[in-house]
Amino acid sequence: MAEEQLNRDLRLERGVPSRIERRVYQPEIFEDDIENTLTPQTHRPGIVNFACMIIVGATFDIVGFFLSEIPFVGAGIVIVADLIFIPWLHFSGMKFNNKRVVATAAQTIGEAIPFVGNMPLITINIIYSYYSN
Repeated sequence: MAEEQLNRDLRLERGVPSRIERRVYQPEIFEDDIENTLTPQTHRPGIVNFACMIIVGATFDIVGFFLSEIPFVGAGIVIVADLIFIPWLHFSGMKFNNKRVVATAAQTIGEAIPFVGNMPLITINIIYSYYSN
């Protein structure tokens, strides 16, 4: 009993209560900590993964720029890019929220417009998706 009291006093002295103490004794103070541990955390991919995404996206943009005069080839490139980047971003830990869905839809529609499609919209979308929350 004395050892348990000593351990409890040491935890309180350090200012780090256990999870049970946070729930039982002071739930209003530690409510944010408990919510943060229960919600799944998303993260950005590493810098090497991001650099590979930029290189692949820039490659799609360059190929799309030179093949934009051939009908339906630009649309095929955009569809293939979307089929590659949506799972890539998802498996890298970036969840698709409303902003990323709208940005991907705008990029896909923008690539279908004749002169706007020559812009590097795939690369811009990757950069936006990386830095948006």
